[in-house]
Amino acid sequence: MPIVTAGAYTVKQYEKKGTTVFIPDKNFWGPPSHADAVALTYYTNADSMIADLKQGDLDWVDQVPFEAIKPVSQTPGVKLDEAAGAETTNITWNSNPRKPKNRELLDPRVKRALSMCVNRQEIINVVFQGHATTVESIVGHISPMENPHLGPLKYDCKQGNAILDKLGYKRGPNGVRIVPATTGKDAQKAHPMAYNVLTPTSTDFNVNREFQIVQEGFKAAGVKLTQQVGGDSTATYALETDSKCDPTKNIGYSHFDIALWDWVGYVDPDFQLSVVTKGQWCSWSDTGWDNPAYDKLYELQGTTVNPVKRRKIVWKMQQMVYDNVLYTQLVNEQAVDAHSTKWTGFRIQLGGYSKQYYTSPHKV
Repeated sequence: MPIVTAGAYTVKQYEKKGTTVFIPDKNFWGPPSHADAVALTYYTNADSMIADLKQGDLDWVDQVPFEAIKPVSQTPGVKLDEAAGAETTNITWNSNPRKPKNRELLDPRVKRALSMCVNRQEIINVVFQGHATTVESIVGHISPMENPHLGPLKYDCKQGNAILDKLGYKRGPNGVRIVPATTGKDAQKAHPMAYNVLTPTSTDFNVNREFQIVQEGFKAAGVKLTQQVGGDSTATYALETDSKCDPTKNIGYSHFDIALWDWVGYVDPDFQLSVVTKGQWCSWSDTGWDNPAYDKLYELQGTTVNPVKRRKIVWKMQQMVYDNVLYTQLVNEQAVDAHSTKWTGFRIQLGGYSKQYYTSPHKV
């Protein structure tokens, strides 16, 4: 059967992990494509993708791996484009108020003190080759409703250590801090501040190197981190939520402590604000946060039509997320693509938010 499409192209050939070929749809109502066909190739190896670009087998790469930006920029016949990106990387903290272990990580003071030992500028320089900026808000720089009054989080490990000392987390003989035993409903035995950090294999940046920098910073704070490779996005998310996640029974988010991942934001902040609501448990939530006051604000901002009043609510929500340290925001990536100089019209600033970057390119 013919494939039903609504865009400028229709599919001629499809391969899930190979090359899918699109040809112009003669019945498309809008402006036609300038290309006779578009072949979209799925790469599982970034080195192979860059090699094909350099050899002229590719006309466009939508995201150049950050470690490859410099050599690609020196390749004859290839042009780099750069624009403000929508993707942010972060330390994700399990913020489920009912998590059964390592409950010291629910304390914003602890999380902020540890975050003060992470050198974000080193992450920018090493992992992203300078093509990123620091960020404080969950909605990222792409949103005009980003709260500009958050933080900034300062890199001050001396102060971070002082906070942890004052909170009573003393260092053991091996330099790792010890959490004192607690009593009451959520009692814990004394235990070292040693945690696993989930990392997915599906990031578009070197998450292993980013982990190493975070690990070094936490070590300076007296905390031991061990990387736990979670697999692809689906597998890693399953480890965050637990296999029998059920929001109606408050089941889920009980095993993981920390993850290193990323979010891709939007111009309107609604989606990003939604991911920390209870309504997104076992769906988009990667923190397990459960805060009824925040959820009420989320519903309110979604029905507030006055832009000034809505911005005030949205700023307050971002402040709540920041103050509770659901994430330690690390960097806001910049989008970097590359294309053959035989073609022009690529509009990197549209990113994945419009299909014009498929239809607008044309031969020089």
